[in-house]
Amino acid sequence: MRWGGSGAWRRRLRRSPGLTVMTDDEMQRVVLAVILREYPVLLTFPALACELFENPNDLAGGMALARAVRDLVEAGLLYSNGLLVLPSRSALHVRRLSGGDGWAAWR
Repeated sequence: MRWGGSGAWRRRLRRSPGLTVMTDDEMQRVVLAVILREYPVLLTFPALACELFENPNDLAGGMALARAVRDLVEAGLLYSNGLLVLPSRSALHVRRLSGGDGWAAWR
């Protein structure tokens, strides 16, 4: 199952599938939304790539995903051991307060 967000980023990816055209902030939002949606299922980097990209083996997409996870870990919103990625208690608390996906309060 693919993430069913707004679809704008997916349309941009289809226009130039070899490039990741999302900004780092957009990628972080999408990654966090997917992880919060799937919790308590633990996701791996390959599973996240399959959720986010048409071609999960794309190097540019993988690098953007790694940057997004790194930045979210540094911000204290995710935990990662290099293979598994899961939300922090803070991210789960924001999801609970906002009533679901974690981003409803920020739109």
